[in-house]
Amino acid sequence: MRIFNLSIGYAEPFNDLHLGPLTETIDDLVRELGLVVVLPTGNAPADLSARTPSGHHIIADKPDFFFAHEHRLSEPGPAALAVTVGALALSGAPAELPGRVGWQAAADADEAAPFSRTGPGLGTNSRRANKPDVTHYGGNLVVSDTGNVVHNDLGASLISTSTRGSGGQIFATVNGTSYAAPAVARVAADIAYAYPDASGNLVRALLAAGSAPTPPAAALAELHRRNRVYGLGLPDVDRATTSDARRVTMTYDGEMPVDTVQIHPLPIPEAFRQGSRRDRVVSIALAFDPPVRRQRREYLAGTMKFNVYRDIDPDELAEILKRQDPDDPADLINDRRKLKLQPGVNTYTHSTLQLRSWVGRDSFVNDDETFLIAVTHKAQTWARNDPTYEHQGYALAATLEDRELATADLHQTLRQQLRLPSRVRLRA
Repeated sequence: MRIFNLSIGYAEPFNDLHLGPLTETIDDLVRELGLVVVLPTGNAPADLSARTPSGHHIIADKPDFFFAHEHRLSEPGPAALAVTVGALALSGAPAELPGRVGWQAAADADEAAPFSRTGPGLGTNSRRANKPDVTHYGGNLVVSDTGNVVHNDLGASLISTSTRGSGGQIFATVNGTSYAAPAVARVAADIAYAYPDASGNLVRALLAAGSAPTPPAAALAELHRRNRVYGLGLPDVDRATTSDARRVTMTYDGEMPVDTVQIHPLPIPEAFRQGSRRDRVVSIALAFDPPVRRQRREYLAGTMKFNVYRDIDPDELAEILKRQDPDDPADLINDRRKLKLQPGVNTYTHSTLQLRSWVGRDSFVNDDETFLIAVTHKAQTWARNDPTYEHQGYALAATLEDRELATADLHQTLRQQLRLPSRVRLRA
């Protein structure tokens, strides 16, 4: 597995109609060579008066400026098959130096840095969540007592090695999403080291499964707005690579014929289903790598989605899914048998890296001990009947988490590997 960090980006927001050749080339290489490529969202400037290109003040107008067109991510950040990284503030405290009174950091610790460009990426769904994918620490800006912006404050910025060789300076203060991206590349490398046989899709799926929003993200109540600033959150190596008695991740790494549905069994132990008044989480991460064409209105050659079902026989579910019109967004099953995963399935219409979760507090011991994950692929019209696109590679990371589980050991219970699922063809 080869992982590349490209801390590069254009100075202006990307064209919302078509992506450029550099972005397409990166996506083509990811698919062709099975790479993991990590990119920054790009940096939106702030002038001397601490205002963004949209005229917003980085403190007084927070978070409105994140949703201005001028703050949209820059190419190649919208690359659909790459992992795109926004920046968080590691520190929310300016350096305490003599004579400084009233200096204020633009972002609190773990909050989105004011220069971090935001999503969404290319697509037509107004509530889509497809960029950034994750966030990591990239520094912060400070506003002085005179109202001027300070770009490299010793307390709020990151410390990195210096490129200024004269004078023997070894370290310097820095800011930028270009520093957040390599931190995520390191997490991806740790995943690849832990699972040397993993595909690029599985590395990305585990990266998503190991990510969680930092507390300041909760200030953005609307989920689609939160995702456009924070993505799936801050990735953690331990969450991405290990399981324990209270949290277990199961994976699938393979492919499926295009325009089909593939059903995966998801074991749900009784110990996880019994008891009440405690949060239990079922989360599913999906990553896939379709061909792309920037000349097409639909950039991705295919889209994928998934739902989780319970209390239904696999054969019965297969028969129902056979009748599902792939062009009809209304599912044939909309009762309690379908888990209400959040965010909704249409949120990720244009995303090749998805994470959706279900949280339950009450006991559900009467449910079957095996839930079913139905993964659906749909090829775009321009890609159908293409002899070079007959199969789609993808990976799943399914996580069960119950931190209040008293005695049972989920890891020991779920040691058996998932078997290859059945396939249901939607169209001839």
